[in-house]
Amino acid sequence: MKINYLILLLISFLFNCTLERRILNPPNLEEENIDKKIVCYRPIRKNGPAMYLQTLEDKIIAHNYGHGGGGWSLAPGSAEYVINKLDARMKQLGMSKKEPIVVVGAGIIGLFSVFELIKKGYKNITIIAEDYNQLPSNHAGGLWSPFHIGDISKKKDKILTIGIKSYNFFLNIAKGKDKYFECCAKVMPAYFLKRNPDLELFVGTILKPAKQIIADFNNGFSKKMYVYDNTMIMNTPLIMSKLTDITIANNVKHIKRKIKSFSELKAKVIVNCTGYGAKQLCNDDNMVSMQGHLIVLKKQNPNNLNYLMTVPFEESYLDGHKIKRLYYLIPRHDPGTPETRIGVIGGTLVEGVEKGVDNSQEFNKVIQRARKFYVE
Repeated sequence: MKINYLILLLISFLFNCTLERRILNPPNLEEENIDKKIVCYRPIRKNGPAMYLQTLEDKIIAHNYGHGGGGWSLAPGSAEYVINKLDARMKQLGMSKKEPIVVVGAGIIGLFSVFELIKKGYKNITIIAEDYNQLPSNHAGGLWSPFHIGDISKKKDKILTIGIKSYNFFLNIAKGKDKYFECCAKVMPAYFLKRNPDLELFVGTILKPAKQIIADFNNGFSKKMYVYDNTMIMNTPLIMSKLTDITIANNVKHIKRKIKSFSELKAKVIVNCTGYGAKQLCNDDNMVSMQGHLIVLKKQNPNNLNYLMTVPFEESYLDGHKIKRLYYLIPRHDPGTPETRIGVIGGTLVEGVEKGVDNSQEFNKVIQRARKFYVE
């Protein structure tokens, strides 16, 4: 027995020696490094995103909402998918490119939907939204990762197709081949403690297989992790800004207003990108608000934060709501801010919590988890 144990130890030692060792410098996490604390609300649809056409009285409604934490990762592909369907229906009905079209919602799904309409030559587009700034899309870190998008077991093939299209869209930007979105995306490795089931869906098509490595935190601590070397980070605020500029340049009208019913709109063609607002607007009980907590960092060394990371910690309940606590690091940098103001850490997924209850005690837990991860 003792000999067998020694043999196992030797095999383990030799295996670890063959693993690549990578330096992953931790972010600075003292009080002076905390720039801003943000509570956000992800609009998740329990049975996966809604992407279909509906005829309601005399209106054609193209639904594109409920992408949750995968909104940015799926936005280009889902917009193309839904607008292609809408375009085909309008051609079938002989409708003009000058037909008034209203896009409800100004998040990333809404803006990419407008972008697709513009590319197809539509000339009379209006965006109507309750808010244009403090949206989940504005706060997103920008990791390409179709996570937290509900139960997609019946939509796996569709999500795979849309995800691949979106990834290739951002990859084209990263390669400098897109005239609209220069410097808005970058290929970057993402680290996990285990193979990530959401990313595994894309291995063999666009993602390289996960590789086990030793993550050396350059502080005396290290641990085994898995890395997907060709994931992506998107510069979310810069893309939002460029998309907004495109809408302005193409004479898209912007109206700030909350829509409670499609019957309020005179337009016969509507693209519904309302996110959580679809719960009321479409009477969609599958919509859930997923509260999140993230912290923007400052006074960092940008050369140290050249990786993405997501690590689950625990699942429990918070005042009767399911909560998943995790640690993630995304090296997001907002345009116009110092280079040292880089990095977003999180986070939480608190199911069913709407605005009004901020659960601000979670911010300290986010920092504690981040510190703990690098020293244990």
